[in-house]
Amino acid sequence: MMSLAVHGWPARLGLDGAGLFQAVRLAAAALIAFSIAALLHVQNAYWAAMPVWVVAQSARGLLIERGIFRILGTLMGAGFGLAAVTFAGDPLLTLVVLGFWMAAGAGATRLIRGTASYAPLMAGMTAAVVVLPSLFAPDQSIALAMARVECTLIGVVVVTLVTGLFTPPARRADFLDGLDRLVGGVRDFAGLCRARAPEAEVAAAEHRLLAQMTRLDALTAPVTAGSVDGYRRRRQVDALLFACLDMMAAAETRRLGLDDGARPDAAEIRLEVARRRLAGEGAPPEATRLTSDRPTLGADRDWRGAWRMGAVAGGASFLAGAAGLATGWPAAELAALGVCIFSMVLGSMPLPQKVAPLMFLGVVSGVALATGYRLLVQPYLDGTAMLILTMAPIFLIGGLGRASTRTALPALDANMCFLLASQAGMPAAGASEILAGSAALILGAALVVGTCIALPRRPEGQAARVAALLRDDLRRLITGPATEAAAARHAARSTRGILRLMLHLGRAGGTAALPGRPLAVLVLARAVAMLAAHPEGRPGLAALAGFAQDPAGTARELEALSAAAADPDLGRSLLLAAAALKAGGRILGPVGKGVA
Repeated sequence: MMSLAVHGWPARLGLDGAGLFQAVRLAAAALIAFSIAALLHVQNAYWAAMPVWVVAQSARGLLIERGIFRILGTLMGAGFGLAAVTFAGDPLLTLVVLGFWMAAGAGATRLIRGTASYAPLMAGMTAAVVVLPSLFAPDQSIALAMARVECTLIGVVVVTLVTGLFTPPARRADFLDGLDRLVGGVRDFAGLCRARAPEAEVAAAEHRLLAQMTRLDALTAPVTAGSVDGYRRRRQVDALLFACLDMMAAAETRRLGLDDGARPDAAEIRLEVARRRLAGEGAPPEATRLTSDRPTLGADRDWRGAWRMGAVAGGASFLAGAAGLATGWPAAELAALGVCIFSMVLGSMPLPQKVAPLMFLGVVSGVALATGYRLLVQPYLDGTAMLILTMAPIFLIGGLGRASTRTALPALDANMCFLLASQAGMPAAGASEILAGSAALILGAALVVGTCIALPRRPEGQAARVAALLRDDLRRLITGPATEAAAARHAARSTRGILRLMLHLGRAGGTAALPGRPLAVLVLARAVAMLAAHPEGRPGLAALAGFAQDPAGTARELEALSAAAADPDLGRSLLLAAAALKAGGRILGPVGKGVA
């Protein structure tokens, strides 16, 4: 069997032995969930199979968390949907309320970290599932909401039981080994800085370590999901990543000549403390004073993206529903539902324009299969047992597609849209109604996908926006009261911003076109704090106020102030700020005005 999986037709389909086993488990879970709902005569029993395709994960902790958040999101969405159709009254007012709810859900996916973002995603989509049909069949709203909740509970419980026992835990040992290697790399970087290594060598090491940090940061939530201990470790990983960047900034500061290295490095002690705490070891005694109330990574919240995605999802949901009411098209409900669901799903993704074509391929495939099923099979079904038997091979095909490394992404949408368009378990319909419903669902997907492709969100643009946020935060630190607390808050936000900047640059194809050294953001912040603490540092802060408009001119002005400074400490602080501006490039200045 393993030979077949490696060398036979499964290999050509992107399946190995583990993939085949996973496909069978997914198919079995979908069939069991659907069968339970159908035998219990739950309305829209096909909804019970939907959680199977999205809850199943590669690690047990992720599977458990995703199931929990799907249930929570479904309950919130169903409750809101019932309240909206009960108290709003007027259909247009109901759509306005739904639009705001969808906007809040879409925006929250940009503000909530890890698998928890799945809850607002499901809350938005479930509300649409409850509200939109009620506009066309008001007497069905309560039944639809209850059926949605019942099917979700059935599906999540079944997929957890069927696949959970065979789903391995996350490979945390490999993740922790990666963190250990990162700590070693950061210490090697500090050694390069102490040895006054060439600029190119130091910059290459910095970019490599930042890329490594970004990968580990992205893995933190999946690896630590599913346990209280995992969430504790997540905070410890955040503290370690912050300490790594803090030590790199301190080492770069020393390389530029501000610190002679004669005394123990506080940043190095904090890094060792963070490493020991993550490993479950005790902290050294000298660390107490240096690590009390230290910040960690700032929250990974994309407020600009949240506002943008919220406006798109909320506006699209309202317009789609209003157009359906205005046209009176019987299948408009499915088109509007498609717009709501696909705008939420694509809006939650970091690069939707890359995923959109695959999603549309999956939608068309699933709807086409559902159309054939409704026309050729559904009219001849006699009883629940025959219905279940006819669904079994379709679920197996869906499981194979979902487990394949080549078709996993479009297969997800194909499976979901097949269930939505097939209306499996519902009474047979006429050909015109079937074709109209299929066309409506494809139309809803096409509107969202087409808009997404026509208005792409490029990773380069995202990186530029993050760099602008870093500059704005630095400007506030320079012009505001540069207290120790303000500097700590800035350090937390900047560390997170640097990791997000590296993430977008990596999606853009690597850091070859990196506009300067991101570490310069933290080095400049150190210089600002030192100038703010110096009695004669105010002229330097005044000169820095315009750094984002003219970094080259600001660097020259700082160097001139340093040459005229009588106090050596003040002179070194001014030179440090100038050196940071030179190293920062376009990260610290507008495009075309970075310092060479």
